[in-house]
Amino acid sequence: MQNSGGTGSFTLTIAVAMPGADPDLLLDLGHVDSWFSDGEKFFTYVGNTVRVYSKTATQLDIVALPTIQNFAGQGNWLWTARSAPGTLQIYAVGASSVLAASYPLGVIGQAVPSTGTIALLDTSSPQFSIVDLAGNTPSKLDFGGPLAYNTAFGSASATDWAFGNRLEVMLSDFSCASIPKRYSRGVTRAIAGSIMYYAAPYST
Repeated sequence: MQNSGGTGSFTLTIAVAMPGADPDLLLDLGHVDSWFSDGEKFFTYVGNTVRVYSKTATQLDIVALPTIQNFAGQGNWLWTARSAPGTLQIYAVGASSVLAASYPLGVIGQAVPSTGTIALLDTSSPQFSIVDLAGNTPSKLDFGGPLAYNTAFGSASATDWAFGNRLEVMLSDFSCASIPKRYSRGVTRAIAGSIMYYAAPYST
């Protein structure tokens, strides 16, 4: 594996042994762009053709995708997140010739993966969605959050998660729909007071 020039992308070269072939024959299998977020697999690509390997370099899949924009993976799933129009497209490793699920990302959307999930955040809207990757087919739940400018997300599962916005407000737990659990009130917007008292409005 050799670095292609300080950008985080690498070229994967594998030595192969075939009857009658040069024992030093090397096959260039493309640029190693990233690992799956759980560290169990990695991608290589040439053009829009993506190969998926186990962490021991066993090839698990090969597919020609419509785009490789923001491609990533976790568990048995790989996906791309295309902009203009924003679309998340999810494929199953080993069966990636068939699209498993497709979801819109919104006007200014991003796909943020975490453990067992992908959050669909649109910074122009308080609405957001969570895609559950734990089952045999991806499923999506939609939420009407109280905050806009959502940019951060983390999860332990599809039912245990938190999200935050660019004002550093962090919320979770929509089991009580109108009163989500608050982990952070966000940045202090101003402060005023005296020797005895003070007031400081937060971002929530």
